[in-house]
Amino acid sequence: MSALRVIAVAVPILLALSGLASGEEAAGSKFVWPSDERIQVREIAVKNGKRAVMKYDVALRRGEDGNSTVKLANYEFVQIDGLPITLEMLGALKPAVEAFNSMPALIINRAGELVEVADVDASIDATGKLIGSLAKDEKRGKEMMGALKNERARELLRNVLSEYWACWVEGWIEFPATEGKSVTEEFEQPLIGGTEPVAGTRQFTHLGEVEGEPGKVHLKIETSIEDPALTRAITQMIRDIDKENGKEADPELDTLPNFVVDTAIEAKIDLETLRPTWAKRSKTVRADSDDPEHAKLKKVETHEYHFRWE
Repeated sequence: MSALRVIAVAVPILLALSGLASGEEAAGSKFVWPSDERIQVREIAVKNGKRAVMKYDVALRRGEDGNSTVKLANYEFVQIDGLPITLEMLGALKPAVEAFNSMPALIINRAGELVEVADVDASIDATGKLIGSLAKDEKRGKEMMGALKNERARELLRNVLSEYWACWVEGWIEFPATEGKSVTEEFEQPLIGGTEPVAGTRQFTHLGEVEGEPGKVHLKIETSIEDPALTRAITQMIRDIDKENGKEADPELDTLPNFVVDTAIEAKIDLETLRPTWAKRSKTVRADSDDPEHAKLKKVETHEYHFRWE
């Protein structure tokens, strides 16, 4: 495997890592979402200049133990780069739709925090088919699909799903900044189990009340990681995945540049009910290197969500 291919594997992993860690159940938080109803979501995603508009439902069912099960369903593409979806495009998009509709349910506690991602294995096959369909050749597609069949990959999938909830709800529980103020903290934590802890900074900003939306406030969290330990953690994770798949360690892993990851989430939300009307998350991954080839590896993606509450 060439150095650039190794990096090409590392960058999507970085994009899948969540910037927020779950802690103890928050005291006094109110999670008031309607049970047995569907919330309509319209998402605008931009990744490396490509823009897609999707819509789907979020269904919540509250259990006898007080926890809630949240499931995303009825996924549908509306536009790609400003063009309506044609029948031909529907065929090409089918693996993505199937992967989304097979996404596991999120288990949420009374405070609105993510407890676990249920039945991750149920979506592994659909996600594998999607990744395989995006590969440039059949052999590469099979390699990528096979890489999902281990616990590291399952944890990455859990992280991807947790980013939805962190942006929509969990990031705003017990928010530390008051109106018009910012609070900055340093953190050190493993971004995935069994890897070296990574240091970074996180800034919480309260942007005030939302004009024209009584009871809503605009909040934002920005996270930056420049720690070289991030690349070491990614290297170890790739080695572990290769080992679980019976592959020898790739010497090119030692040539990975140091990566920098900047993320931001924000929402316009009612803190009394934890119901957002709008949310957005973005992530930028780049190599901390002067190498022109590494400059090409910069990846930027954003996801914007509009919620319709009945």
